[in-house]
Amino acid sequence: MRLNKDAKIIFSVLLVIVLVILSTASPNIFFKLLFLVFGSAWIILSFCEDMIHDAKRQKLLSRASGAVFAALFVWSVVYAGSFPAYGRELQSFFQAKPSESVSQDEAAAAVYEEAGSGFRQVEEGIQAADAQVSQIAKDLQHYSKVAEEQQFFASKYDPSEVEKIIGVIREKLEEDKKKESPSFADIQTNPHTVELFYKMRLGRELFHYVDLIRALESIGIDCEAMSIDEYKLMTWDTEYMFAVYSMRQSVLPDALQGKTYEEGPKLYYRDFRIKLNEYSDTTDYGNWCKEYESPVSAEDIVQRLDTQFTDGYKKFHMNFQANSN
Repeated sequence: MRLNKDAKIIFSVLLVIVLVILSTASPNIFFKLLFLVFGSAWIILSFCEDMIHDAKRQKLLSRASGAVFAALFVWSVVYAGSFPAYGRELQSFFQAKPSESVSQDEAAAAVYEEAGSGFRQVEEGIQAADAQVSQIAKDLQHYSKVAEEQQFFASKYDPSEVEKIIGVIREKLEEDKKKESPSFADIQTNPHTVELFYKMRLGRELFHYVDLIRALESIGIDCEAMSIDEYKLMTWDTEYMFAVYSMRQSVLPDALQGKTYEEGPKLYYRDFRIKLNEYSDTTDYGNWCKEYESPVSAEDIVQRLDTQFTDGYKKFHMNFQANSN
């Protein structure tokens, strides 16, 4: 049965209400914010079918938002320990427990005090990032509208940036050739190699998608044949950002305790992929990982990963915001 427009509006409002209730079980305010942002974006894109004339683009944006939202939901359940434990966390929405709330606040204050001024500085940085992340929901609506224009990405084309990207690509490929076992030797013919090269070596660079595609084509990669467009790059960036955020969450408990690693940890991408059926990241990352020097504090790792996450948001913003002129 196909829902009419009014029914979709009512149903989407009900889903948002459910979303708000579910968010009460989130581990912390930063996590809750992401939960609400990506959940709302997924609902909006799923039920507002006329938001983008290009159904393929809207479906891709909806799946990207849905993938992150579903991952955050699963992580909330895992963090709680089990579904029954998650359900007990949700009771806070329906039942006020002031004395328990006060004790929790006092316990949290004691933990922060014990963690020291160093970690408080990290949290201040996260709070500053929250101001940017809080705009994602509004921005996604804005991105969807402006993406209707066929020439939207083309308007961001910058020949000088293309040349700069080509230089960066060639430099990184030359570095790879000097290794005993090069990882990107077949980049011109293997789509998987292109994806790995982008995520591991090129994705963190703040460039426009349209110029990235032009640069890849300039070094002999047939992006059209490999189905690589601006939305494919956006999907790769979303998957990378999720992995980075998952890494950050895995290290956060040690950061709260002020732990320092005498032997730098290795965070393997394969262990932090989105694994949610149709939204799963199926990339074979092999032994690619984030490796840190020794010694290194958990606080320092969290701070670096926070920077990478916010850089990913900046890239989305620069690629999808409307031109001011």
